[in-house]
Amino acid sequence: MSLVAAFSGHRIDEPGRSQPRFPQTAVEKVAEEIRNIISDWNILFGFSSAAGGADLLFLEQLIARGGEPTIYLPFPTDSFVATSVGPEWKSRFEKVVSNPKCRIIVLHDKMPEKEDEQKQAYQECNEAIREAALAAARIYDQEPLLVAVLASSEAGSLTGGTAEAVRIWKERGCGQVIVTDPLNLQ
Repeated sequence: MSLVAAFSGHRIDEPGRSQPRFPQTAVEKVAEEIRNIISDWNILFGFSSAAGGADLLFLEQLIARGGEPTIYLPFPTDSFVATSVGPEWKSRFEKVVSNPKCRIIVLHDKMPEKEDEQKQAYQECNEAIREAALAAARIYDQEPLLVAVLASSEAGSLTGGTAEAVRIWKERGCGQVIVTDPLNLQ
């Protein structure tokens, strides 16, 4: 049981994605899996970003359970919505971030122009989420949990991505990791 969890997960697949990792057909089952993990582990404090897909599913489920999310954005909301949320998830994003229990932390005052700098901003976001979860867990004298939605096909490390977040969490011995593969839930 852990009151504190960090979260990292894939965005929903764009139409026509050549190698699926989080297809639209898995959304309901992933949401159910996340809901069960939050309940089983009694997660009350969650640290996550808010991209369209797994992040928003985690935040929605945590809020529904009465939990308190802290949302980290690598850069301002408008840029983040354009790059990481997408039009089909925008209303869900707006509903989550407008919830009074949500605390939102924006790490940079503008979106970097260069792609490698954007990847670095996402990596810094993962780091901030991890460090905040570790700090909160110390307050409650508990080991934090990392909940991740990660397709097994994405096990390689992508800078700033879920695979990297899982790898670093394990390498540093931050706590237990629970990985849900959306490709196994269709």
